[in-house]
Amino acid sequence: MNSRSFPELPVRVFVTALLCLTISGPKVSAAHKLLPADALLPNAAAAAEQIERFSPDAMRRAVADMKRRWPDVFKGNQSAKIIEQVAAFEKKLPAVRKGLKTGDPSALKTAREIASFQRDTLLRNPLLETGRVMIIERRVGPSARKFKDPKITRFGNGIPLGIPWRNTHSVLTTADPINGWDTRIALLSDLASPTGAKLDTLYKADNRKIITHLELDFDAKRMMFTSIGGGDRWHVFETGVSKLKPKQVTPTVKAIDFFDACYMPDGNIFLMSTAQINGLPCEGGSCPVGVPFVMDRKTGKLRQIGFDQETSWDASIMNDGRVLYLRYEYVDIPHYFPRIPFTCNPDGTNQRAYCL
Repeated sequence: MNSRSFPELPVRVFVTALLCLTISGPKVSAAHKLLPADALLPNAAAAAEQIERFSPDAMRRAVADMKRRWPDVFKGNQSAKIIEQVAAFEKKLPAVRKGLKTGDPSALKTAREIASFQRDTLLRNPLLETGRVMIIERRVGPSARKFKDPKITRFGNGIPLGIPWRNTHSVLTTADPINGWDTRIALLSDLASPTGAKLDTLYKADNRKIITHLELDFDAKRMMFTSIGGGDRWHVFETGVSKLKPKQVTPTVKAIDFFDACYMPDGNIFLMSTAQINGLPCEGGSCPVGVPFVMDRKTGKLRQIGFDQETSWDASIMNDGRVLYLRYEYVDIPHYFPRIPFTCNPDGTNQRAYCL
């Protein structure tokens, strides 16, 4: 594996689920050391943004969860003292927010203390000590200026990040997925190391095509992702984890796309496809509609199990065996703007909105 360091400040790192997008910047040696608070929050603007990520209630829940699951994480009355400190910082939040708006040095100092406290507490989680996260990394250029270009971001920041620009759309509307992407599959490890986390490149797409929707098999020996394949269409690729040699597993059919696949408990593959060939009605048919299919791993045969007029995407398997996915559903008025999750059985039956 090709080990490298994280980019140093002032770059931003965007992370969503198993997706990591970085803006390239100067490198540091071997492993990226945890930055001191004054470097992490160099000014009041950075501190004001960070302070909004400090949730006292979430901190209390995190401490309670660690104490319940790993009693040895906290020695003696450490957890009680942490909860007391959370309460103390909670009382200071209004004054800190107000002070940061006016550039008050004392507010900046307190914000840095809160950020350090939050980071030190949450990094106690034992899952971070041995956990490894498979991610997709996209290097989007030497600066963040493209994120301020209204010609690019008038529909949101999704376009330069390689994310569909509307929440009614799947990867099918990704801007120019064939050219100019620096995309890698990487392994993020040593998350709680005192010298910092490590990012190892496992696979780099050498054809400048985008990679998205990474899915690990249940035993973590195989994985799938979506990229551009035969006929310059979206396809599902699979590879072993120990030796990455991606192979296209979906058939090349003229004008047909396959994407957003996940492994099923019976060994088959659940995925989305435009094979039913219809367009989104409210957009005059201009946006292709992808619906659920199941692929038999042994024969490669596809069976359509979804017959909706709206797009479905981003499938994953739940602990109870159901499939969870997003669907552009506007039969009911409250569904029109928010894209709520849907579930179905692996055979496509019992499709319904997912309610927490």
